[in-house]
Amino acid sequence: MTKTFWTKISNFLVSAGKVAGGATFLFGIFYGGYQYFEARKDKRVEETLALYRQFNNTPVVSYREKIYKVLAENQDEISNAAVSEAELERTILLVVKKGEIANQLILVLDFFDGLVFCVSRHICDPETALDLFYGRSRELYTTFYQYIQVQRRSVTSNDFGLGLQTFAEMRKRQNAEAAAKAK
Repeated sequence: MTKTFWTKISNFLVSAGKVAGGATFLFGIFYGGYQYFEARKDKRVEETLALYRQFNNTPVVSYREKIYKVLAENQDEISNAAVSEAELERTILLVVKKGEIANQLILVLDFFDGLVFCVSRHICDPETALDLFYGRSRELYTTFYQYIQVQRRSVTSNDFGLGLQTFAEMRKRQNAEAAAKAK
């Protein structure tokens, strides 16, 4: 075998090594990017789970317990008032006042404001947050819709309860967006 043959093989191996090295480098960039975004998603899920633990621990759970206790004690009155929007509004306001749960409601609403902030700033994971908090947000928003509307019309700001409302309406928005994309 001649020296030229070995030179050609050597040059081929060097060229193949360069191509393989370049391909490995490019793969490494994409894989590193993938790992970076997965780590960020994992961190957002962690933050969301931390908020879920907070939602299910004191003091938030004690606020929720008092709210639900007052609702249970006044369930018949609320059900009977559901015949008209005006009557239900009056009854819900009376139940909140009589049960002395206005402060607890404000604190729970503040929690949902914080949750929406966390999701909108990409600190929390939107899908995980929706899975964990949608049911409770929907339940609270539906129950206290009239109270929230009265507060918006009266002394508080027009964004009173907006975090709760945002979360409670998320699935509806997602479904509408999915339907719009499908067209």
